[in-house]
Amino acid sequence: MRLRKNMKRTAAAVLALSMAVSAVAAPASAAYICDVSQGNVVVSVDKSGNKTIKVGDKDVQDNKDGTDDIIITGDNTKPTATESLNAEDENTSEVEKSGENASEVEKSGENASEVEKSGETEEQAQEPGSLELLAPEDEEKQAQEKETQEKPADSQEPEQTEQTSDQVIEYGQYDAEAQKEAAKPAAKPAAEQKAGEKKAAEEKTYGDTNAPTTLTEKAQDAARNVVKIINNSTNLLTVIFSNLKVDAGDTGKDAVKIEGTGDVTLELEGKNELTGGNSGDFGTRGITSGKGKLTIQGKEGSSLSTTGGSGTKGGSFGICATSGKLDLVNATVTATGGFGGGSGISANDEVNIKNSKLTAKGGGQLHPGEDTSTGGGTGISLFVKGKVVVGEGSEVIAIGGDHKTVKKSAWGGAALRFLGTGVGCGYEVQKGGKLTAIGGNAESKSGVVTGGDALNGMGGGIVSSGETTLIGGNAKSGSGKATGGNASFYDGDSNQVTVKGGTTTALGGKAEGADGKATNGSSIKTSRNGKIGLSVETGGTLVTAMPGERDGKGNGIIGDVEIKTDGGKIEEVENALTPKDVRPLTDKVLVGSPETVEYALAGKWFLSSSDSTLLASITKAVDAAVEGYRLWQRSKPGRDINPDELLARMRNAGAKRVELATPVFQRLTETQIARETSVAMTFGGVEDE
Repeated sequence: MRLRKNMKRTAAAVLALSMAVSAVAAPASAAYICDVSQGNVVVSVDKSGNKTIKVGDKDVQDNKDGTDDIIITGDNTKPTATESLNAEDENTSEVEKSGENASEVEKSGENASEVEKSGETEEQAQEPGSLELLAPEDEEKQAQEKETQEKPADSQEPEQTEQTSDQVIEYGQYDAEAQKEAAKPAAKPAAEQKAGEKKAAEEKTYGDTNAPTTLTEKAQDAARNVVKIINNSTNLLTVIFSNLKVDAGDTGKDAVKIEGTGDVTLELEGKNELTGGNSGDFGTRGITSGKGKLTIQGKEGSSLSTTGGSGTKGGSFGICATSGKLDLVNATVTATGGFGGGSGISANDEVNIKNSKLTAKGGGQLHPGEDTSTGGGTGISLFVKGKVVVGEGSEVIAIGGDHKTVKKSAWGGAALRFLGTGVGCGYEVQKGGKLTAIGGNAESKSGVVTGGDALNGMGGGIVSSGETTLIGGNAKSGSGKATGGNASFYDGDSNQVTVKGGTTTALGGKAEGADGKATNGSSIKTSRNGKIGLSVETGGTLVTAMPGERDGKGNGIIGDVEIKTDGGKIEEVENALTPKDVRPLTDKVLVGSPETVEYALAGKWFLSSSDSTLLASITKAVDAAVEGYRLWQRSKPGRDINPDELLARMRNAGAKRVELATPVFQRLTETQIARETSVAMTFGGVEDE
């Protein structure tokens, strides 16, 4: 039995050791491997190109394979595999630690079999995989139970065996007290109790991360480990993130901080997760970049999720590009602001999306439902000369944070917010690119409520040649005033919006208020002093909400807007968003541009001979009926192409009969909208009854 248990223990040790090795395993070409669970990681390059890499207080050496790859890996929220290996050693009785053989155990009064002591059946004892690697707290409990069961008789002191010279002590796992206990000839019950008290005293509770609620002191230290990258050279510094997880906990530190004047590329392998610290007034950031350009480049199947931390007053940024450009290349990135109004992304220069997918979300409420909470965060905040460029094959989804209160005002966060002053500030959606921006929703039982704008601020240059969808956030108030978020709201007098190609859809959010105190958001709106130059060029289509009274329809273009079609099209549709059916307040709805279904309108109409004297007036009435049908048919997505509606309108206008060549009835889906390509309805003559 002893042999079988020792074999199992050996197998578990080998497994744990292999896990420890694999946790830091890297491609054979890797020159520097840094495990964040072992200490703070610092990568530094000075002006002369001299490189220093440290994990904790230890230098990471080049393995002399001829490469300069720097790989940062590890998980600072979990104990390392080597800790589990030590826990297995802790589960070994003091008798076994002293190197006793089976006969010596028998001398100590152990008459029960190992199977009986462990509570295992014979089949379980023989099963190699029956020994599980437990969480630290479970291993601790198991160790204490075994110590109780395996205490030697006081009257029979076991013999001390000579400690072998090949004893291995893992780095970072050395415990002087444990080694002294292992060297003692016998573990007395009192000594065991004392050791148990010492272990309990070393345990700490850590509730600020997703780590287990009970961690060893070393695991707690690991949870405070973060990454710093400094490049002051003129050469590009590339660092590989390989299945890296960093949660700064309550340290008040950024999960990853990049400093210096040089450019840095973060190359992604596997799944990477970064979370800023929860400390101070507004927490800290998931990633902060320096003065140089930051490039996040993905490999196939890789991803990066970064979240800002939260503080006593609000949240921080998921990604903050303080001064340099931010490029995403072949990457899948999700950036989320911290609870309490943090922005998903904050940048002062260009954000270039190249064959990548970016999802940027504003932080939600710090204290959900409480009146003390701030409003929803911004998806993407751009300052100075900030600009988002969505390249071909790329997609950007920006979502404002939600806000909900009881008595006070509530306001949803903007999806895109531009606070720059130059003509370059804004966004560009290139052909083959896609941008979707959705303002945050807001709700209050009695306060004033405002939905978040999809786009808000000063946009010196707004250009779209791809597919752009702007949807304002919904607003709901139980007793106060409610205003839906605008698809786009512009301040200042230097705004220029150009639809060069593709379809740009702009729809305001829906509003629900008491006693009719509700105003739906607008498609395009300016401030009192704001002004927009709007140009829709050939090949481009702008879809806006149909202007109307507060009858459930959305508002279209409002304010000082100079419109030039330049061969393009501006289409008006009813606001199809309703709070109950299509877009509940608690949901995030991604609305794409409607698919256009084209049809031709052609035919003849005839007049009764009895109405021949009224030909002129009836002709005008019929023409108005045809125009009314054309606008009715294209005014709502999902409306079937229905020629019966046209016939009814024309007969009501005075036509005796109609010979309609086209269209024929065609059913449309909710994402389709009808658009006529030509109108040719002619007078066919006068007929007797």
